Amino acid sequence: MRAGSGKAAPRVFPRVKRRGKWYHPVGVEVKQPAKSSEGTSGEASPQGWRATRRKWVLQKGKRLRKRLIRFLGRQSLVGDPPVFPDGTFPWASELERNADAIREELDAILEHRRLLPLFGTISTDNARIAQSERWKLFLFYGFGGRSQRNCVLCPRTAAVLDGIPGLRSAWFSILAPRMHIPSHRGISKGIVRAHLGLVVPEDRAGCRMLVGEETVTWDEGRCLVFDDMRRHEVWNDTDEERVVLLLDVDRPLRPIGRAVSRLFGAVLQRTAYVRDARRNHIEWEDRFHAALGEHGSDAVLQPFGESVGSSPSAATTPEASRSNSARGIPG
Repeated sequence: MRAGSGKAAPRVFPRVKRRGKWYHPVGVEVKQPAKSSEGTSGEASPQGWRATRRKWVLQKGKRLRKRLIRFLGRQSLVGDPPVFPDGTFPWASELERNADAIREELDAILEHRRLLPLFGTISTDNARIAQSERWKLFLFYGFGGRSQRNCVLCPRTAAVLDGIPGLRSAWFSILAPRMHIPSHRGISKGIVRAHLGLVVPEDRAGCRMLVGEETVTWDEGRCLVFDDMRRHEVWNDTDEERVVLLLDVDRPLRPIGRAVSRLFGAVLQRTAYVRDARRNHIEWEDRFHAALGEHGSDAVLQPFGESVGSSPSAATTPEASRSNSARGIPG
């Protein structure tokens, strides 16, 4: 009893934290007040709300994506194999014909290897599969736009990319020795993914990719096209670097499937998944080109369909301009 009150003092039970949640000893979960940006009780901080919203979007997106996978698989005009046969896509042959020129420009970029960004620092949502500092990239297209200044550095590569209808993303994917990319899958069934082999270790068995249940390897100058929505895993168990030109291109679909895929792409472009990655890349690109001594006030990432200014690539030609306009909403 409390002294002089005549009432028994309330019993106080210490709270216990288990797996990120607070419990009383009797096992009843108790909610903790959200902390403000100053660390005191009150409303959740903007950062906390942003993380909560992102988690909600990812959860809803995964449920919707499962339905889209089945639907778009039925809408495909090129079937639904894990790995597509050679000759399925005409643009793949064009990439192979220009592989030597692309490799020359890659070699020039690799001279600045230490300045290139880690994939996980650009696309932080992919940090689970890109935790290592041994996976770097150099981006031409991605996150809703065309990287103008990067394309200027590789005009012949950019010219080939500008001629691919339905191109959504393209970048040099640079995998260091002894690097492993865990099993993962892509975002949309509405695209196919391609790897143009540029630098491939001599030990073919030590550098491989598992797509579904099919194991594939790369050849320099050859294009490998596969379904990014199938679970795939990559190993480079060699002491050599592996570099491919990675592309995402619209999958040929029936009209209804094409419309649904573009709608999904339009929604995706407005999520933090894309917008944060775009911002991170712009920040890196500013630093990179400043380090190269190139300064300019032009837009870094230009949206699809807009003029690309004074680039020496094929994007300045009428044919390339029509190709860019035809891309519409990224997906």
